[in-house]
Amino acid sequence: AFDDALRTEVNLAHRHDTSLSLVLFDIDHFKRINDKYGHTQGDNAIRAVVRCAQQCARNTDMLFRYGGEEFVMVLRNTTTEGAYLLADRIRRKVEKLECQGERKPVAMTISAGIASLTDDESAEQLFERADRALYAAKHAGRNRVQVAE
Repeated sequence: AFDDALRTEVNLAHRHDTSLSLVLFDIDHFKRINDKYGHTQGDNAIRAVVRCAQQCARNTDMLFRYGGEEFVMVLRNTTTEGAYLLADRIRRKVEKLECQGERKPVAMTISAGIASLTDDESAEQLFERADRALYAAKHAGRNRVQVAE
C-alpha cells in the first residue's frame, strides 16, 4: 500500500508542481525495549508512537508502518520546513511519553529523516534520501530530526 501511495503522490506532485515530503522515523533502541520488557510491551510502545504521530498529523497525511519499529509519513503539499516541524513535534511528544511497563514507565525517543521531492526525482530516490537522513540522525546521536541533502 505504501509503495502504491508514494508512487501516486510523486506523480501528482510532479504533474501539479506541488510540494511533497517524506518523514521516515523509527523508535530508538527498540530492541532494548523488547529485550528488557518483552514483546507485549514492545507492541504497546509501537501503538503509543503511532498515536503520537496520528495526533500530530493532518487528516491528509498518510502514515505507514514500514518495518518492525519503522514508519513513514507521506505529506502532500508539504515543504521541507513543514515536514521538519511535524517530525520534530512527533519527536518531542514521544520523548515526553510515558508508556507504562510492568515495573516502571518505559522512556522512548525517535529519530527521523526528512526528504522533499525534487524535480524529476522518482519515488524510490525520494525514499532513499529520507532513509539516508534517518541513518544520519541515528549516527548523530539519535532523538533528532535530520533533513536530507
